[in-house]
Amino acid sequence: MKGGLLDQHAVYQHFPLTDQLARLGTGQIGAIAKKFVEPHAKTSESIMIGGDIISVRPDNTSTKRQGLKMAPDAMMCQ
Repeated sequence: MKGGLLDQHAVYQHFPLTDQLARLGTGQIGAIAKKFVEPHAKTSESIMIGGDIISVRPDNTSTKRQGLKMAPDAMMCQ
């Protein structure tokens, strides 16, 4: 996605969108998905960030649900 707020920060320009979102934490993920991801979604995608699963669909809808809780080492192995 080009032209979003995250693209304006030089550090984030070389990372995929999911990595950019992961660096922001879970507090604002729903709002960010609504504003930046949904308008550009071509297929349904699910992103797991900090135990929350954000599903974005091409019809401009998204859901946020709690995923499985994993130990920090298990998350690093994914």
